[in-house]
Amino acid sequence: MMKAATSTRARPAQFGWDELLDNVRQHHGLQLSAERAYRLVSQGMPARLVDPISQTLGMAKADLAILMGLDRSTATRLSAADKTVPMHSAESVLRLLELHELATDVFGTLEQAKAWLQRPHPLFDEAAPVEAARSSYGAQRVKDMLVSIKYGGVV
Repeated sequence: MMKAATSTRARPAQFGWDELLDNVRQHHGLQLSAERAYRLVSQGMPARLVDPISQTLGMAKADLAILMGLDRSTATRLSAADKTVPMHSAESVLRLLELHELATDVFGTLEQAKAWLQRPHPLFDEAAPVEAARSSYGAQRVKDMLVSIKYGGVV
């Protein structure tokens, strides 16, 4: 049996989900490198943050849970038990936060960004961009579209 290697090096201060949500709420942006995103997803997102994140994104808790690949009762049960959501759900939250940040940059206000992200769009087969973003490929398509809108490219 192999023993796990232990490190005596000091670990950098944790940048957790609470700090990330505070940055978003205070309009400081995600400030999220790939390494930081990896660490956040790996450490797990506390289910207690589903409600404040849904409020920040301007959507119902049940809708956010669905976009996270959970049903509302599972999200509620995980929150009540002070558990973390599955890794794929945490990754979905980061994806949604990134899209909201980009859409806010493109449209100028959070309200306009929310409206665009939640309005059905013909290029997504009449699904809302936020629904298309349930997969990484759909999220990339939404990002491409937002960048095109921002810089006057063809959508």
